[in-house]
Amino acid sequence: MLRGAGRVVAVCAAFGVAITLAVPSSAAAKGEAQGVTKDSIKFVGIVPDFDRLEAQGIVLPGQTTQGYMEKLQAYTDAFGPINGRKIEWTTAAWDPSTRPRSTRPARRP
Repeated sequence: MLRGAGRVVAVCAAFGVAITLAVPSSAAAKGEAQGVTKDSIKFVGIVPDFDRLEAQGIVLPGQTTQGYMEKLQAYTDAFGPINGRKIEWTTAAWDPSTRPRSTRPARRP
């Protein structure tokens, strides 16, 4: 069973799959969608950079960025392909110990 951040990633992945499947057929007529090939669909997993946290002295036992992505790949492989296409994950790690660049709320012009 996934916990905490794992659930968030799983929900985001399910949402991404739903959006991918909801693309109108007219979009497919223009050409192949970005990240979608005949055999695979590519997703980007935005995950905490556990390796960078460990380098800063914050140790989370048993957590590595690579291990997290391997668990995510195993989770999606367990449910099979989507329309015959395998799901491939790419890692985009972020450092949860740093502040965002902007601390001001977004405003309309």
